[in-house]
Amino acid sequence: MPGAGQQKLVLVVDDNQAIRENLGECLEMEGYQCWLAPSADEAMRQLERESRAPDVVLLDLKMPGMSAADFVRALKRQPRWSGIPIILTTAALDSDVPKDLEFDALLPRPFDVTHLLEIVGRATGGEA
Repeated sequence: MPGAGQQKLVLVVDDNQAIRENLGECLEMEGYQCWLAPSADEAMRQLERESRAPDVVLLDLKMPGMSAADFVRALKRQPRWSGIPIILTTAALDSDVPKDLEFDALLPRPFDVTHLLEIVGRATGGEA
């Protein structure tokens, strides 16, 4: 969790570069710090090399490589990361979301910036 004066940190994991960068820009304009990862594999590598854990993860449901479900399971196995809220982003129907996938909120696509900020704000406990 951030210390006094430290920005809230959001890890954005999405294989679509335009979406990933758009999410990052929207969040940074609101005062969040963002890490951008093009895959769950890369996000895991970033988590392993950083001493700070993100305050929330925005995770695309469908990506090549490590699946969203495997990424979430890997996070939940690590005490350091197990409490990080997961916001699942997807254009898929609710019925396409695996029933056993643990996540804290769902951000449907196309997303509205107001809704994005509302969900991230709730997940991080308030303001950026």
